[in-house]
Amino acid sequence: MDDVLTQIAEVESQIGAIRAKLVSNPKRELIAEMEQSLAAAQVELRRLKAASLDFDERISQLESDAFPLRERIKSLSHLTSSTSFRDEEAKEHQSSVSKARLEELEEEELRLMEALEETKIEVEAQEVKVNELIVTTRDTKATWAEIESTYLSDLNGKELELKDALMRLGDKDRSLYEGLRDRLQGSVVAVVHDQVCGYCGVKVSTRTYAKLKLQLGSALGERDRCEECDRFLILPN
Repeated sequence: MDDVLTQIAEVESQIGAIRAKLVSNPKRELIAEMEQSLAAAQVELRRLKAASLDFDERISQLESDAFPLRERIKSLSHLTSSTSFRDEEAKEHQSSVSKARLEELEEEELRLMEALEETKIEVEAQEVKVNELIVTTRDTKATWAEIESTYLSDLNGKELELKDALMRLGDKDRSLYEGLRDRLQGSVVAVVHDQVCGYCGVKVSTRTYAKLKLQLGSALGERDRCEECDRFLILPN
């Protein structure tokens, strides 16, 4: 019985180590960071494209506003000179006001066109950045998928090895083990080294340690359990 429980404890430890590697592998964290960077870069790209579109629309609106002013200035310039001083003065005033407003619109349009060109350059640079992040994220995920596949294959092998070892237990002990494993979500058997629980690291009381020596060869259900982590305790062979 002790050989079976020792084998179970060893396989459980190996399963735990594989799962820890799956969870703590640096590539998992790296992929998460890369996905965050990609999402942020895509948001920025959408913002820049929206800004570019806004500049286009504002420039178009300015052109629409400027068109009647140009037509008005052209029309006033083609009017024949009037003998009325007041009419001539009114024409010059209207022409002056229209030209001043047109100049304002053209200056604003020039400013927006410069801003648009700068934004287009930023859009192109951001598109390059997004595409690079897409490629590196995809490649990193592919690499991790290969690593993960190896871990999962090893894990599956160890689970089969554990299942074979459990078949060497009696029905009552196997049922007890499986129920406790579901509750503990991990190892059920812990080997005591130097009077310390091999799972949680808590020191086993002298009384419990003495009882473990008397329980050698006993069924699983007859073994003492750790007061801290509730695992069955066994002594190393």
